[in-house]
Amino acid sequence: MTIVGDALASLTQGEGDAWRWEENLHPASFRGVPFAVTGGESLFGRRQAIHEYPMRDRVWVEDLGRGTRRITLQGFIVHGSRIYSAGDVLTQRDALVAACETKGPGTLVHPTLGELKVSIPDGGLRLREGVDQGRSFSFTLTCFEGGLKTFALVTGGQADSSVDQGWLSTAATAAASVIAEVKGDIISVKHAATTIQNTLSFWSNFVSGTAKEATTLASSLNSTLGNLRFGRDCNGSTGGSISGLTGKITPAAAPVNYPALVADKNMQVVRARSEIAASVAGLSAMREIDAVPDAVQSMMITLTDAVPSTKDQLSLFESMVSDSAFDGTYYNDITSRRVYSALMAYLKIMGALMFVRVAVSVALTGASAAQDLFNRGIAVLDTASLLASGHGHDDLWDNLEVLRETFTRSMLSQGMDVASAVWTFSSLLPALTLANRIWQNADRADALVVSSGVVHPAFMPLSVEVINGSD
Repeated sequence: MTIVGDALASLTQGEGDAWRWEENLHPASFRGVPFAVTGGESLFGRRQAIHEYPMRDRVWVEDLGRGTRRITLQGFIVHGSRIYSAGDVLTQRDALVAACETKGPGTLVHPTLGELKVSIPDGGLRLREGVDQGRSFSFTLTCFEGGLKTFALVTGGQADSSVDQGWLSTAATAAASVIAEVKGDIISVKHAATTIQNTLSFWSNFVSGTAKEATTLASSLNSTLGNLRFGRDCNGSTGGSISGLTGKITPAAAPVNYPALVADKNMQVVRARSEIAASVAGLSAMREIDAVPDAVQSMMITLTDAVPSTKDQLSLFESMVSDSAFDGTYYNDITSRRVYSALMAYLKIMGALMFVRVAVSVALTGASAAQDLFNRGIAVLDTASLLASGHGHDDLWDNLEVLRETFTRSMLSQGMDVASAVWTFSSLLPALTLANRIWQNADRADALVVSSGVVHPAFMPLSVEVINGSD
């Protein structure tokens, strides 16, 4: 090579760069039908609605979300190809036509973008043949990238509707992100499947062990019975309850057959543990990434229904965001490491989403408890946002930021933004005396006990925080 040629090569190819472009291309195919690619183009952008107004020189452009990704490939199929292995060219053509005419989205392996779920529109495959092409067919393939259909949830939780809607959108985006990332990193299918199964097995068994502690008869009764009759450790409504945040009293709706209630709760505990065990068994044996999101979401819903106490639910979902929920195995091959990292990030994000979804349905017991719950929710959302950012999931990060704002508004609307006053006394006084001095109403003593979380109502703290102006 001449001196000029060496100089040009160093400028265009770089010096000492071991990364080679052609070695990082994926063998192209659609629904498993291979073909060669000579070129292509892709369209990306945002959907916009342009609003024009009279006597205004500029328009207002409304953002409607990410636009539909349109991908066009120019390629060919040929008899006896050296690029891919296939039969005669007529059989290849028939297989490609059948793949494009099959109902529903299919998997397209793009040379540079990796695996994508796409749909072929009418006329999306344009074949060309002729004498000059001999034993080959050239074609143009046009497709649109699709997404997951938003799934419906059936659960007993009364979560805030806006948070619930944000949860659904973010969970669907997280599912699409992990599928795309794992499939894009797969070099060895066997290693990837083993990594998926090992990661899910350890995680699901960890969740099962934690859930066993939360699915007890005592926990079930504490979440059913009200604190007005059965003490401040109960957070249900049966028998009446009082809010430690607002002091509002909810009386018992009707007489309750308590022996029958205990027997019914005992049966629910047994049934809940069997449902969790079945869900864990199914998830532990899973090896295909396409089925993982649905199975994980199903297990999350099972846990929400099976664990009776919202306090225990919050602790369970919060533990899913910690590193202790994963075995931390070091994998030698790069495929396994990337698959493990992507799957761990997805499971942590789902744990954070479920924590937020449950948090907005919790009956707040006091200002300090409400602030603590809010801080925990923001902490898990921050962890999820960092994971989404670290894995390059911009859409998921945007959804998490929106969910964070919605969660904040929901918590504020439940009483966190209400002005409060701190009453300070010179000596320790019982709750009855404090309630009488603050409100001239001794019936509010239980609200002070619940809000303060004291060991005994006869020994209240020197300072108590109450809602300013409450009556």
